Amino acid sequence: MTRLVALLMVLALLLTACDGGDEPEPPEQAASDASADGSADEEAALPDSAAGIRLGYRPQWPTPIQIGQDDGFFAQAVGVDVEWVALDSGPEMGEALAAGEVDIAYSLDLASFAEAVQNGPASRVVGIAVSYSEAVETSGGGTYDIVAVPETVADERPQVVAAFLRVTQDFNRMWADSSEELNPIIAQAAGMEGVGDFLAGEQWFSFPTLEEQLSEEWMGGRVVEELAAQMDTLAETGEGPAAPSDVSELVTTSFLETALDG
Repeated sequence: MTRLVALLMVLALLLTACDGGDEPEPPEQAASDASADGSADEEAALPDSAAGIRLGYRPQWPTPIQIGQDDGFFAQAVGVDVEWVALDSGPEMGEALAAGEVDIAYSLDLASFAEAVQNGPASRVVGIAVSYSEAVETSGGGTYDIVAVPETVADERPQVVAAFLRVTQDFNRMWADSSEELNPIIAQAAGMEGVGDFLAGEQWFSFPTLEEQLSEEWMGGRVVEELAAQMDTLAETGEGPAAPSDVSELVTTSFLETALDG
């Protein structure tokens, strides 16, 4: 609850700034003031948070976490420094994931993930970033993008991964409550004049909740089945080795469960 109150306080400051009001209080100070009882500070003091994270994201691909990109508010909420690594396409993001150049790949299509894990070090699908309407086709031809991390990050920094997923939901909800006011902030961070139909109008983008991500529709069944099909296709076309016998080992729900409990 304290975390959400802090986010809402900074949201009010952001909107005041957008309306031409006084210069907003730095997000670090605002979050500190909102968590005076110490509970938010305890959430941020994660044992595996000594180092920052390199977050792979898609420029020109607006998402609610970018509300806090430019001012550091998102990093403050997660509890670690965040280096935003711009990657122009799914294949480029998959290559960066396989090369260990990002710690979290956000909004990666399943086909690029399948190619990355079949031709590089092990990685894990840990969540669903974005679901698309049928009017939109991602680079992999699917209707959603995932959140993925290298196996080393999954093993060594589980609390940071869970915190990222939890805070991402907080920002998704913040956007849903005030999308018209927040869309200009997202557009600026995304390098766009406006968010267009991505986050307005037909709203091609939607953002499953933690609970929805854990369902059979997503991480509880569908993602494993479709990842297996993608990997089989790569093997059949000679673009990758045979898929592992148990593809479900590449899809991990424990981080979502921890985020939900948090």
